[in-house]
Amino acid sequence: MKRLLLKDFVIFDIETSGFKKEYCDILEISALKVINGEIVDTFSTLIKPKNRLSPEAMRVNGITYDMVKDAPNIGYALGNFLEFVANNPLLGYNVGFDKGFVNYNLVKLGQKELTNEIIDVLPIAKKLLPHLPNHKQTTIANFFNIKTQGAHRALNDCVMLYYICQKLLAEYQNKQWLMH
Repeated sequence: MKRLLLKDFVIFDIETSGFKKEYCDILEISALKVINGEIVDTFSTLIKPKNRLSPEAMRVNGITYDMVKDAPNIGYALGNFLEFVANNPLLGYNVGFDKGFVNYNLVKLGQKELTNEIIDVLPIAKKLLPHLPNHKQTTIANFFNIKTQGAHRALNDCVMLYYICQKLLAEYQNKQWLMH
């Protein structure tokens, strides 16, 4: 819980063409740089896939082949992403999925896996909000009256998570205050 008290971090999210990193591509990667609790910079890029896009993936994230056909390749996109995040702690929602895809692609490119501290907000949300019917990011956002329009696009999901983190932090601090 106290990991939410960080003031400097990067929130990141990816969109993919499917669920299996060995067969699917990262289509989009986005990040928000947060310094002293405030968003100070953004990073977002579409990525040209090596494989065909499935209709299922296009339905979920709305990313079409026309959108990515002239996008940078994965190596260029990940290089820029790594430069953006530097050594900052990384926050994500169900972040193991995103980290797994990023690390798999880094290794395929002959690079090192991420060494940044990684914080998954999902278990924090489950602990602070056990009464919710599920803990999807949009469910948490709706609970806190945070806009969910554009969900399943990486930058929109990063912004949504930034506001969720603020609300979860307030929830945590309120529970701490009530215990004293």
